[in-house]
Amino acid sequence: MAEAICFWAQSLVSTFSAFGEKVERGKQIEMFPHQPLSSLEAAKEYAQVFYDILQCHHNYPKILHCDISQGNVMVHEINGVDHDVLDDWNLATLVDKLSPGPASQFRTGTKPYMAHEQQRPKWKGPHRYRHDLESVFYVMTLFTFLYSTPSEKVLNAIDEDYHFERWHQKDDEYLGSKKHDLIGEPDWDPPVTQFFIGFKQWLIQLHMCFFHGFQKQKVSRCPIPSQDLLQPFLTAMQPQIQQTRSFDEETLDGFIACEHMALTMHEFGGEELDTRSAEWQELLTQILKSSRVAA
Repeated sequence: MAEAICFWAQSLVSTFSAFGEKVERGKQIEMFPHQPLSSLEAAKEYAQVFYDILQCHHNYPKILHCDISQGNVMVHEINGVDHDVLDDWNLATLVDKLSPGPASQFRTGTKPYMAHEQQRPKWKGPHRYRHDLESVFYVMTLFTFLYSTPSEKVLNAIDEDYHFERWHQKDDEYLGSKKHDLIGEPDWDPPVTQFFIGFKQWLIQLHMCFFHGFQKQKVSRCPIPSQDLLQPFLTAMQPQIQQTRSFDEETLDGFIACEHMALTMHEFGGEELDTRSAEWQELLTQILKSSRVAA
C-alpha cells in the first residue's frame, strides 16, 4: 500500500514544475479517504505511521514533500490496517528539478516543522531529502510533548529549554535558533508525555543522528590552517583531512540516511513494525545484518 500512496504523490507532483508552476498533464489524481493523525488510539500505531513515511521516502527518493507537518500526516485504513498518507502536496517537487537559487524559491513549509537550515536568513537551498526527515523529527517531538493522549493537549505544557509550547506562534528567527540549539545539544532528554513514552528512545537516537551529522558538517567547513605553519601536522593528517573535505551534504555524511533511520524505527517498544514492500524488507535485512557485524 505504501507504493500506492507514493504513486499518488508522484502523480500529483508531476503536475507541477520545480517551483510550483502547473503543467497541463496528470490532472486526474485518485484521492484516498483519510483521517487526521489524532484518530489513532495506540502509541505503536503512531510509530507505524512515521515508519511508513520513512519507507515511502526510500521507495521514491526523488519526490520531496517540502511541507511535512502534523496537519499533513494523515491515516488511511485498508482492510482494518492503518497506513500513512502524506497530505497536501502543493509544495512538492522532484529532486531532478532542483537547483541552487534565491531562497524565495525554496523557503516553503510550516514553520514549526521546517528544517532549521531553511529558517536561516542566508539559506539559498536546495531542499534536500534530509530536510523532509528533519521535519518528521519535529512532528514527533512536538506531538509527543504537547499531547497527553492522541486527542487531548497537555494543559500549560512548558519546556524550560526549548519552549516547544511556543513554536506555533514564533517566527523563523526564533524557531531557527531554538532548533539549532536543540540539534547541537549532546545530552538532550526528550520531554515526552507518558502516553508517548515509547517514543523517547526513538527521539534520542534520531536526535543523535542529526547531532553527529551537523557536528561533522561544521568540521568540514572549517578553514584550512596555514600550510607553512602546520606543514608537518597537515602531512600526517592528510588522509583524515581529505575525508572531511569530501563531506556529503545530502545525508550529512550518511548520518541522515535511510539506513540509520531504519535501524531505529523498524521496531517500537521491542516489537517489530510492519514493512510495506519486499524491497524494503530486503533492505532492512541487510541493514540489520551489517549492524550485527559492526557490533
